[in-house]
Amino acid sequence: MFAAGVLALVVAIGVVGYTALQPAEKSAANPLATPLATPLPAWATTLADRYRQACGTGPTAGELAALGQTAAQEKVDEAVANCTSENGGGGGGGGKGHRKGKG
Repeated sequence: MFAAGVLALVVAIGVVGYTALQPAEKSAANPLATPLATPLPAWATTLADRYRQACGTGPTAGELAALGQTAAQEKVDEAVANCTSENGGGGGGGGKGHRKGKG
């Protein structure tokens, strides 16, 4: 009985030692695609730039991409219309995030 227990202990220590000496997992060498590795769609970047040009600030391309193209387009169209009407139709970044008047 004692010999079987010692043998089991030796095998367990050997397995732990063997496992500890193995190189990193193969999956670390070939990472899976993640949302952070996925490039943003060009339309989202274009809409974000258009929003910032008209309003001075706005959502990121990632936030717009999360809405989906149709909803993002509607949001940007509405915001640009609001910002350009506040600026007298000239655009130029005087919308949300910028102080008007006394300064």
